[in-house]
Amino acid sequence: MQVYARQAKDPELINHATEIKLRAEIRAGEILREMADRGERQKRDDAAGGNGRAVLPLPTPRLADLGVTKTQSSRWQQLAALSKDAQEAKIESAKKTFEDALGKKRGVIGVIRGERRARIERKLGPVISGIVHGRHSTNG
Repeated sequence: MQVYARQAKDPELINHATEIKLRAEIRAGEILREMADRGERQKRDDAAGGNGRAVLPLPTPRLADLGVTKTQSSRWQQLAALSKDAQEAKIESAKKTFEDALGKKRGVIGVIRGERRARIERKLGPVISGIVHGRHSTNG
């Protein structure tokens, strides 16, 4: 959704997608911490254990089994550990960062388009003038 919003250059959609993403990451961090506290997933120093054969009950899943990298887990748990006010501040900061980036990009694109238009006008100016005054043939 965030990628689509950026492609569409819709600031409101970008803000909404950014907020959803960060709230989901915060909740994922909370869940990961809860799972570790309840022994429902392996912690950093837990051994895989056993002889490699499946034994019931099944071993607790690792981060990789959950489709989460160590970096993601760490980042998400750090976000979850923040106070609610700090989490809201992070969300607002991220939204502002995207707004600023989009604004700069729009400014750069405008400058590039202006430069491109000026170049084209310089090149075509004599041709257009010739057409207007009947001095240019369209037959080549």
